[in-house]
Amino acid sequence: ENVTFTVNVTNPSLTCSAIYNLTDTLPAELTTTDTTEWINVNIAPNTTQTYTITAAANTTDCMNISNIANLTYENNTGTVNKDANASVNILCKCDIIILKNGTPSAASCGENVTYTITIINPCDYTAYSISLQDFVPEPIIAKSSTTQKISKLVPNSTYIWTIDTTVRAKELQECVVNVVNMTYWVFEKGNWTQRNGTANATTCLNCTDVCASTLNVNKTANVSMASYGDIVKFTINITNIGNHVATNVIINDILPPELQNLTETNILISELQPGQTTAIEILAKVISNNTKNITNIANVEWFDAYTKATYNRSANAAVEINTRLINVLISGTVFNDTNSNGVQDAGENGISGVSVSADGMTAITDENGNYKFIISIPYNTSKKLNVTVQEISGMSNTSPGTVEVEVNETSNATANFGFTKGLSFNISVSSTTASGMNLSSSWLCYGEEVRFYITVENTDNTENLYNVTITDILPDGLAAISSTNGTIALLQPGDEYLKLVKAKVNTTEDKVVTNKIVIEFFDQYGKKYTQEIEILLHINNNCSASTQGNGNVTVTTFYDRNLDGDIQTSEVTLSNIYVEINGTTKKGSAYSTSGYTDNDGNLKFIGVPYGNYTINSVYITTNGDTLNASADIVINSTADIYEILFGFKEGTICKSGIGGKVFDDQNNNGVYDTGDKEFENASVSYNAIDGSGGGTKLTNVTGDYLFYVVEPGKYNVSLYIGSIHKAGKTNTTPLEVEVIVHNCSEIIGVDFGVDPPASDNNGVTGVTVTVRSMSSQDTNQSSDTSQQQTKNSGRTTTTQFRQTYSQSDNQNTNNTTIESTPENNSAGSASNTDSTNTNINQTQQQYQQNNSSTGQAIITIISTGTSTSETSGTSTTSNNTGTNTSGTSTTSNNTGTNTSGTS
Repeated sequence: ENVTFTVNVTNPSLTCSAIYNLTDTLPAELTTTDTTEWINVNIAPNTTQTYTITAAANTTDCMNISNIANLTYENNTGTVNKDANASVNILCKCDIIILKNGTPSAASCGENVTYTITIINPCDYTAYSISLQDFVPEPIIAKSSTTQKISKLVPNSTYIWTIDTTVRAKELQECVVNVVNMTYWVFEKGNWTQRNGTANATTCLNCTDVCASTLNVNKTANVSMASYGDIVKFTINITNIGNHVATNVIINDILPPELQNLTETNILISELQPGQTTAIEILAKVISNNTKNITNIANVEWFDAYTKATYNRSANAAVEINTRLINVLISGTVFNDTNSNGVQDAGENGISGVSVSADGMTAITDENGNYKFIISIPYNTSKKLNVTVQEISGMSNTSPGTVEVEVNETSNATANFGFTKGLSFNISVSSTTASGMNLSSSWLCYGEEVRFYITVENTDNTENLYNVTITDILPDGLAAISSTNGTIALLQPGDEYLKLVKAKVNTTEDKVVTNKIVIEFFDQYGKKYTQEIEILLHINNNCSASTQGNGNVTVTTFYDRNLDGDIQTSEVTLSNIYVEINGTTKKGSAYSTSGYTDNDGNLKFIGVPYGNYTINSVYITTNGDTLNASADIVINSTADIYEILFGFKEGTICKSGIGGKVFDDQNNNGVYDTGDKEFENASVSYNAIDGSGGGTKLTNVTGDYLFYVVEPGKYNVSLYIGSIHKAGKTNTTPLEVEVIVHNCSEIIGVDFGVDPPASDNNGVTGVTVTVRSMSSQDTNQSSDTSQQQTKNSGRTTTTQFRQTYSQSDNQNTNNTTIESTPENNSAGSASNTDSTNTNINQTQQQYQQNNSSTGQAIITIISTGTSTSETSGTSTTSNNTGTNTSGTSTTSNNTGTNTSGTS
């Protein structure tokens, strides 16, 4: 919109003229093309000069702005400056635009005129419930509805509505105006506001013909919106604007199904004289509770005796029906059901802080365990919905966790949920063939033995499991060769019960069957727990047990410090490394299995069917990168034992380390505790056990040292006691300790204690040393070795593949522990054929260099063999206290690879 500013300059002097400069400064929100600056203007005495500036607002923001005019001139005192200003409010109100035109703009009797109403929303808000009412002037008769409802009009959109009319007049020459009124609602500043608008179109009539009787029919409703049960009144106004009598006027009001008529809707009027008007009222009740727009139509028919013809007209009125809502209540209690009967009894308290959900809403129980929802539903309806309670850790449900309730206008709903302290247990089932092949990736053949290992473990800290029953329901195609039922009366916390079920395939039919295992037990209250496990098995008629072939694969992962693809004495294995086998069996079936290496870096795949495979291993570096290693193998009848070495090395420096404290062990207990002091500048060293690397550091003021960025491996950490410059000090802990750094994010702690002279204490006691000896393969065996080395983004993986031609699949790992004591001297031996740990007590003669020093050493030797092996070890330990411990142990087992180790 435009605003005009007027600037008046007046010279009040009666005798003197003046010369002035005038500058009008418009704010940025106004734009003009007029002149805003006048220079060296002469003004006569006692006169006024006027300037006008017209500007347009160029913003839709609401604000008050000022236009400033500056006047400067000279007088006998010097230069004079004067300002004048005028303020204008810019309104941000934006209205819906309504436009209307009629086509043609001039018409004769009997001609049709179409009026087009255009609604435009140029604003940034949505207009709702737009009502349009068109007032067609006589003698123009509407042939279509003159009311219209628009539910909403979004920003920057347009709506177009047309009304068809006919001119009915006799010898009439004048212009008539057709007006349309509009109302609508907007939500602004937190409130609903109704606004309106109007538009019109002019039609000029040039009627010289004689027209028949003409009835103008108009229909309105007393409300624009209504809800279920409301009464709506429709008014039908009928006017004879013609020159002849209309007879047998029949009004038929057609109600939509959402309305029920309360008055007669078929009405007969005998006649209507020219110029006569009649009004008919129709009452209807809203019987629908669904939101929608409805239209009530009135049809009017009459006979004109002058033209001997029957005519008809119709009119309608629209009403918007809104759903009537009522509030209903859903409530209940979450409680501690101590007797597990599903009902809240006296003394059973509510549980607070539990989440309950219904109809997309969530409530939290209060201190009494109560919750409630207030929801809205349509009037005169009912609604079913589910109420669900969250699981409570350590507790189990005594009632369903989800309850369906139904609410209506007269009935609320209640849903209670009981919980009791739950039992903690674990049930697992593994299934293999007799050869150890996992059933999830194998085909079963006629006559083949199947084994199911069913384990029930009581992992609860306090509660017992009673009458544990295992029932294996074998499918058709498997015949039991052992008992399929197992029972144990009591399973205490921490105990487990294992049931082995054996069966044989007794069919050659090719099919998939399901083995169903049912486990049942009771708690102390007699509550029954049941769990079912189903295992799918594939029986193939194209094979037999005699033609099945398989091999075993052992994968070892290690940190390859020197990138030679083999495990050196200073290198360590990597545990929890993912390994997978993928490929195709000899029979053409896809085969896949996977797992993670154990604490010794090994993963053994037993019973892999003959075929061609790729073995992949994945190592995640310290910074989250991925290293991959792979090897291709062929498993066939001539070789069924395979060894794969996967070596990894991080390209970035490992952030692991070795650190600890050197302290003055005041109480001679070998532990840094209260009262102990620290030694500064004590010299501590670490060295790889194969001499490939190391370093030395001095402790700081708090006695601490740290060798950072140490790669995974085996190291000796030692204290140079001579670096502690106090006479007579002796060590209370070993001066040298072997440590193992397992990964690139590990800090190994080693403390060294030093105490007063030996005469003041009892010497070194309770020393524990752990030695792991590495096994070697028999060089007389035939082997095929290949090595791969891949560098990727500064990181390296190495792979070594050993294939041993032996029909034995008894590839075992034997752990032997030797405990030695200084009082006795004896020898012991053990044999191991099935990966069993054996303890051997062996007495060793200990030579004492210092009578005041006694000690005990525990030496652990771990040997690994792959076929027939013998293991022997000799160990000697010494320290500066004067105590020597030596021991020799011999272990034999029924495999054939010689292994020796000395520590």
